[in-house]
Amino acid sequence: MIAEALWYIGRCYEHKLDFASALESYQQLLKDVSPEKITSPVGKGWYEEAKFNIGYCYLQLQNYEKAYRVWEEVLREEQGKGSDLYYVTKRVLKNYKQVIASQPFPAQEKQRGTSKLLGPIYGIFMDYKMEFRRIDSILIVYGTQSKNPEENQACEYLANKVKEYLGKRLVCKKDTELSQEEIRSKNLVLIGTPSSNKVLANLSGSLPIKIGTDITIEVADRLYKGEDLGVIMVAPHPLNEELFVLVYSAFQPSLLRNIFSVYHGGTDYIIFSTQSLSERVEPDPEKPSLEEGYFFKSPGKWQPFFSATPKK
Repeated sequence: MIAEALWYIGRCYEHKLDFASALESYQQLLKDVSPEKITSPVGKGWYEEAKFNIGYCYLQLQNYEKAYRVWEEVLREEQGKGSDLYYVTKRVLKNYKQVIASQPFPAQEKQRGTSKLLGPIYGIFMDYKMEFRRIDSILIVYGTQSKNPEENQACEYLANKVKEYLGKRLVCKKDTELSQEEIRSKNLVLIGTPSSNKVLANLSGSLPIKIGTDITIEVADRLYKGEDLGVIMVAPHPLNEELFVLVYSAFQPSLLRNIFSVYHGGTDYIIFSTQSLSERVEPDPEKPSLEEGYFFKSPGKWQPFFSATPKK
């Protein structure tokens, strides 16, 4: 009970974007709860995730070295367990140390306010639990505007797969069927690219990762280019920050169709290619991504972390 209570207190502070207080709550959990005395798997889960969250809070506070040290400790403790926590930590640590290598944001960036959406991708099930029980609050919107019929077919195919994953009661709509009021007032799951999905095209300029019509994906100062690219990301709705936008996008129809073969969910976004696809039925956590991680969170604005040494 203590572990669960302190975990939720930490989560509440995160919703306030008060990562320093969230950090203290997770640290108090580790101090007050002895892992040897936890008998239930659920209780052990609170404890183990709290330590990972400490690293995440350090990341949001831009104390990158402390974040890395905490995650390295988590990695050692989870070694050999084959848990999602082990693989998420391993992948995140590698990306922040080798791919992103973050630099500090300007001092004027103040992380105060509130945010209903916290992330990661699978966090929407917690942050929007009640919305998933209603059929009218979340819309799955698939693209129909591509000049390539295979891409349009792939968008519709994936929309039905997403519906199976998120909830069979949810509504799927073509990108041409939404009213402006629906776009503004609904949580949106957008499938396709800006070239195929007109709703995504209209919102893409306000999302933290830019998907170009010139087969590029831009993450802060890192540019990925080529047809063999895709991105999954969750972010606040650009027109209503109380809502979320979840994007499933890939330039190749075959990559889009197989997007659920990509190991994802534990981060806010992932950039991937065909090398990320699993050869098994379930996603393979050993398959590499091009980049994955978390956004820097401030009120109404999520941003990718910039690299200390800009990538070319």
